[in-house]
Amino acid sequence: MRFFYSIALASLVLLTACKGPKYYTKLGTQQEASGLTAEAATSYYNALVKKRSYIPAQTGMKRTGQLVLNQKLAEFGRKKAMGTSKEAVYSYLEAIDYKNKINNIGIQLEVGQMYADDYDDAKKNYIHELYEKGTGHLEKEEYREAELSFKEIEKFDPNFKDAKDLQDIAYLEPLYKDGKAMFEAGRYRTAYESLNKVLDRKDTYKDAKELKAKALEKGTITVAILPFNNGTRVNGVETSMAAYTLSSLTEIKDPFLKVVDRENMMAILQEQKLQLSGVVDDKTAVEVGKLVGAQVILTGTVLKFEEKKGFVNSDTRTAYQSYLEKQVSNGQEVMVTKYKAVNYTDYSGKSSVTMDFQLKVVSLKTGELLRTKMINKKMEDEIHYAKSDIARDNLFPGSDGRVETANDRVQSFRGLFSARRDLKSVGDLTTEAYNQTAREIANDVKSLMQELVK
Repeated sequence: MRFFYSIALASLVLLTACKGPKYYTKLGTQQEASGLTAEAATSYYNALVKKRSYIPAQTGMKRTGQLVLNQKLAEFGRKKAMGTSKEAVYSYLEAIDYKNKINNIGIQLEVGQMYADDYDDAKKNYIHELYEKGTGHLEKEEYREAELSFKEIEKFDPNFKDAKDLQDIAYLEPLYKDGKAMFEAGRYRTAYESLNKVLDRKDTYKDAKELKAKALEKGTITVAILPFNNGTRVNGVETSMAAYTLSSLTEIKDPFLKVVDRENMMAILQEQKLQLSGVVDDKTAVEVGKLVGAQVILTGTVLKFEEKKGFVNSDTRTAYQSYLEKQVSNGQEVMVTKYKAVNYTDYSGKSSVTMDFQLKVVSLKTGELLRTKMINKKMEDEIHYAKSDIARDNLFPGSDGRVETANDRVQSFRGLFSARRDLKSVGDLTTEAYNQTAREIANDVKSLMQELVK
């Protein structure tokens, strides 16, 4: 019977969730009379959420809330006597959470000093157990388990013995060992990343800082950008392409990539009494790369470069203007929509830039061609708009001498009168072609670096 009564009361609560504090207080009184103390406490709580100053709900909450809290404290006592220290500690914390929840609506519940003292004893035992477990895991090099134990101690007593230092060791030691092992295996990027995590946590841990610096030194690859070749009849395109490529390469966020540009190479080569020609064959490229201390050389050829400067052409075309005309129908005057042919000016234009670039990336250590790629870019811009002295909302398109009134066709036509009117210059399109080609080169180099430095 009590089970079905509980079901009925729960259904009633759901159906009347919009009721006020008076309803919830009455419901709580009924539940309390039926021995449903926890349910009654919930109803009184809901009433006080609606109206904290409602005295009947305050009285009921104080009475049932203290009973619920006492039950939770009694459970803590049982766990302390018969369960584990962890069970006892978390059972007490559950009781305190309930107390604080009720305090937040203005009802003060009481926890006896005896329970607080018993909790302190349980907590001390739990912390000591955790410390013993943590140090045991450390001795067995079970670092993850050790870290969890010391992290749990930190929740209850951040200053307990050397638990904080041991927690650091449990976190840092596996990263340090991994970094050192990867360094010895020649996997300098992996070593660098592991050691970086160590230093982020503690920058004085063992020799992590020195080991990280050595990993960076040994793993760094110097890429020399040699002059690009020009296979077109357009002067200067290879120089511009090289400049954009250098800019994109310097934006790569890879600590293992070092780029030597033309200016630095010129200084080195002048010391060697050599010239840096705009046309570099494979043999010369290798010699130049070695002189500037590069492990990889990057060069390429602009094979095609075409600019088609667009002009905006205009054309007079026919549209139809709507107007209202008064007519007599069945003896009554009515307004009828009519259309008349009018002229408007249609404008159109198109510009384009086409560039083909061949990329070559060569290893000076092995002579291997690491990358070769054809990059084709065609940048275009096109405009199409219209002008008229007549308001566009009165204009309709026409076809074969007939007015068109289909909504999609009308909207498309009227859109011409608000369309963009400035055609991009070939200079802007050339810049886009250089930028996109350079970014593609940079992405290839970035991917290559991941392959070369593991």
